[in-house]
Amino acid sequence: MKDIERFLGSVNEPAGFKLLYTSIHEKMGDMIPKHIDEKYRDGDFDSPKSPFYYDENR
Repeated sequence: MKDIERFLGSVNEPAGFKLLYTSIHEKMGDMIPKHIDEKYRDGDFDSPKSPFYYDENR
């Protein structure tokens, strides 16, 4: 488990999460067409059902 945590790191560390955050929010963000971005922000792509592991009572 420690190896996984070290690999993923956090958004503030040069590790997996930082790479993912940078690629999505800083690099790819400008590549998404405006009308798709608006639909994403409006929640049009959200699933109507929560995942099986999500506890709605928490």
